[in-house]
Amino acid sequence: MQITSLEVRKIEKDNMSLKGVAVVTMDHCLRLKDIKIVDGPKGLFIAMPSKKFQDSKSGEEKYSDIFEMSFYLKDFLQEDILKEYNKQAGYSNSVNKNNDGPYKPDEVKRAKPKEAISVDEYNNKIAGDGEEISF
Repeated sequence: MQITSLEVRKIEKDNMSLKGVAVVTMDHCLRLKDIKIVDGPKGLFIAMPSKKFQDSKSGEEKYSDIFEMSFYLKDFLQEDILKEYNKQAGYSNSVNKNNDGPYKPDEVKRAKPKEAISVDEYNNKIAGDGEEISF
């Protein structure tokens, strides 16, 4: 997948953890809107669009992402979104070389994509209880 369009809108209000909003288009066909750029205790990160709900057991208000994605994809999006945010904020695009931006992607641990395995390998390694899985 490739990012074919990236729009970042910087929000300039004091005392707010929300620093911006992004819209990403992937492969000219999938548009992800309302991705928040948040300044947390460990620096900037992105938060996916979410919806509020009430926990049926505790009655607490909680939030759930509208869609889920792998850590690998989210990390991929975060790097490009925060680079664009740094550029708009006036930080150098030589990310983390001179510690001149709030986002330092070199400090982010990269997830390694898992290798694909066949159905037979899956059945032998994971379903070891004799139950076969078919796809």
